[in-house]
Amino acid sequence: MSKSNCVRFISLIFCAMLMSCGESKNNNLVPAQPVPTVPPQDIPGSQRPPNQNPNRVDWKSVPPEYNPSIDRVKFGTDGLSAFNLNFFDFSNDVQVRYSNDLVPGEAVVQLYKVSRGRASWGKIGTMIEGNTLNIYQNGNYSCSIRAINGRITHLEGGCLVKIQVLLPISSRIQIYNKGVRVTE
Repeated sequence: MSKSNCVRFISLIFCAMLMSCGESKNNNLVPAQPVPTVPPQDIPGSQRPPNQNPNRVDWKSVPPEYNPSIDRVKFGTDGLSAFNLNFFDFSNDVQVRYSNDLVPGEAVVQLYKVSRGRASWGKIGTMIEGNTLNIYQNGNYSCSIRAINGRITHLEGGCLVKIQVLLPISSRIQIYNKGVRVTE
């Protein structure tokens, strides 16, 4: 290989590396759209997590200046009996909802986010251990938030304020957050 071809080859590799350093597209992300759900207390064997957490944010009260957004990530559930969530140790508001609009073998995790100033979200990762799907977020995450009576009183960076797992009505998958069971 000539010197000029070698330089071109190295340049192509370098360009490919730079292009891969940008934001990756998660093929599992689906557009945010409402999914009709049934409250968990109406489904045998499920429960609504207690909402007594003083840091819980009322999503409907989030003003536009906090850039509210919802990421929806779809997962297959065939052969699984449990999901174990761990999104940067978040535990303020984790909910499970059941829907007639989801087909068996499918689940959606919705991440409710707010941000002010610079925000870093990291990347979603998955790992199957036996019949459990571990769903986690890794990378940099910088969040400073305070809420009183469901309203944000202080926000710096990007913060998760709610995680919602949507399952088909017929699903019997157990949901855990940081190893603590959310469903019965």
